Amino acid sequence: MGSGQLPPGLHPDDEVVRELMLTPEGRAWLQWLTHNGITVEIGGASSHYETANDTIRLASDADPTSLIHEAVHAQQDINDERVDIRDSSREEYVDAQLDDGASPEEAKAAGREAIRELFVNGDYVPSGYEDSTYADFYGDQWDDANRWGRSGP
Repeated sequence: MGSGQLPPGLHPDDEVVRELMLTPEGRAWLQWLTHNGITVEIGGASSHYETANDTIRLASDADPTSLIHEAVHAQQDINDERVDIRDSSREEYVDAQLDDGASPEEAKAAGREAIRELFVNGDYVPSGYEDSTYADFYGDQWDDANRWGRSGP
């Protein structure tokens, strides 16, 4: 995979690219991002995926797991598998965000339960929101989206 085959915004010398190129799974994610036209921008305080412009923004200190995590959100968006924040309960939304859309069988097989626990108990925190667990972070997103009711303000 040459630099012409990297997702827009990434360069072969980027640390995250060098690390992902070391494994078949990492190369597969880079190829998927490229094939689906997902732009990746490195820099800033937090990592997140923007559905409006198919862009992953990685924090300046993000590692390959952050890119893969955001790529899963991009994949869910493209495959229309994301839980709608306004058409779900708070618990459904938070669980879906924490589980990255994996079925219970897939989650168990991939060891996601252990990873999920790291997100829930605060071992992993949202970049830019270090005083919050992921469960609180996603719960706050749901609260903000539903503050005025399901039909909007």
